[in-house]
Amino acid sequence: MRKTLAVLTMLLLAGCAGTEDNGAAPTVTPSTPSTPSTPSTSSTPSTPPAQPPTTPSDPRPPKDVLVGQVTLGGSGPCYGMVTDDGKEYAFYSTAGTTLDKGTTVKIQFEPLRLKIYCGPGEHVSAIKITLVK
Repeated sequence: MRKTLAVLTMLLLAGCAGTEDNGAAPTVTPSTPSTPSTPSTSSTPSTPPAQPPTTPSDPRPPKDVLVGQVTLGGSGPCYGMVTDDGKEYAFYSTAGTTLDKGTTVKIQFEPLRLKIYCGPGEHVSAIKITLVK
């Protein structure tokens, strides 16, 4: 409220300053903006769609793939592996696949959402396990 009152007072005083009646027309100096203004365009449609989209607008990224040797085998659901660069993974799968220690496998994985400990290494959930020959 105070700010609005102060602005109005300044405008009134500025309008009154230098208004001598000497018969000359008042001089008006137009202000020029420092940057040209462009009309804003809206990318939103004017009417909402009748139905929601049937496919996701942000498709899921492709699944990650790991290749390495099994360090903890068995019939699951927890397994261990180490990649060629020495990174250790613990992966979880309910597929019931039997893996032997030392076997080379390729797994498609996603983040593990369960609160479960499957051994040392980064924990992931195996979507697909393939034996590499």
